[in-house]
Amino acid sequence: MPNVYDQLMGRVGDVDIGDIDIGDPTEMVDKLAAKMYTERPFTREDEVDVGGYDGVAIAALGGTHTLQVQVDNPFKPVAFIVPSWQAPGLQISNIKIASVNLVEGQPVPADLFTEVSTQNGVSYPTIQTSGRILIDFINRSAAAITPNVALKGRRIRGA
Repeated sequence: MPNVYDQLMGRVGDVDIGDIDIGDPTEMVDKLAAKMYTERPFTREDEVDVGGYDGVAIAALGGTHTLQVQVDNPFKPVAFIVPSWQAPGLQISNIKIASVNLVEGQPVPADLFTEVSTQNGVSYPTIQTSGRILIDFINRSAAAITPNVALKGRRIRGA
């Protein structure tokens, strides 16, 4: 007894498409005038501030927290700011944009990035559309701290 495939093929027979000449498929592709995707150009640049706050308090002495800051358009940070009243006792163990880690070695004091610091200017990679920046904090003080940050920079967008 033949298998199911042979039974089905016996019923169908040869396929006949008549006298239609489909031509060379490679020539047909050019004639289709396929539409190519083109990215919308970014034509505007704005100086903007991006805030980071999620209301999560870091437990005292040794507590950690990762703050996520989301952007909707490509954003190039030029300054990273932690309020000076909040910085004492707060350390930053990592700042991450995409796969780029921006803190090397041991955690850095958040005081480095306060509004009164002369060193809060940064040259971080551009955060892409719908991208995020992750900031890892460590609390070294005796009281709980709720991190609050700001990023100053340039946002680019379409018309």
